[in-house]
Amino acid sequence: MSLRPTIRNNKLLLTCLLRLTKFVAIRKDLGLLRTRQQGHSPETIREVMVGMREMYPDAGVREMIGLLFHEHDMAVSR
Repeated sequence: MSLRPTIRNNKLLLTCLLRLTKFVAIRKDLGLLRTRQQGHSPETIREVMVGMREMYPDAGVREMIGLLFHEHDMAVSR
């Protein structure tokens, strides 16, 4: 049994983790926070969602998520 594939896999895993860590740091520096980081809950986005539903009655879930992000700077999950 050779250790080479295991070492190669560990290096690949470490490289991926370092890239992910860097990506998260860059996103945080740019102020691109996600739902929990922004402190959102269904109660905090309800008023905005009601108003947006009036403006865009035919918008689907994914479109509403995009609209919330671009029009109200709110990152929400599905």
